[in-house]
Amino acid sequence: MNKILLSVLLASIFLTAAGQTAPSKLEWYRSFFRHTGQNTESRMAAVEKKILAARDVNDAEALSKALKERGMLQFTLAHDYLKAMEDLLRSLAIEDSLGLEHEKVFSMLGISQILEDADDPDKADQWLQRALAANEEENDTE
Repeated sequence: MNKILLSVLLASIFLTAAGQTAPSKLEWYRSFFRHTGQNTESRMAAVEKKILAARDVNDAEALSKALKERGMLQFTLAHDYLKAMEDLLRSLAIEDSLGLEHEKVFSMLGISQILEDADDPDKADQWLQRALAANEEENDTE
């Protein structure tokens, strides 16, 4: 089974079971793998504005989300795996420092998918397992 499909399926099952706002988060995540009419440049410009706005008001959580969004765009639209990985790792570091366990799951899934695409299935599986563990841990605390 394709790792992308598997990770989205697993995220859906675990997040829905947790009673979180899984449909909206899952839909946000899935949206990166659908081709919309909006071009890469306009989507990247919009996310760059979000990053600048978050930095201007020193909003670490918003910055983390914007970095994750840019990372996913770099991965799915620009196919720049290095920049995508940098953004997702930066997002993950912020989420970790803020204790945003529920947000870490999607950062980890993105990292897993980049590694899968880069033909490193072992590391991809490690990140997928981390995502599942983080999600289970978050579900246990609620």
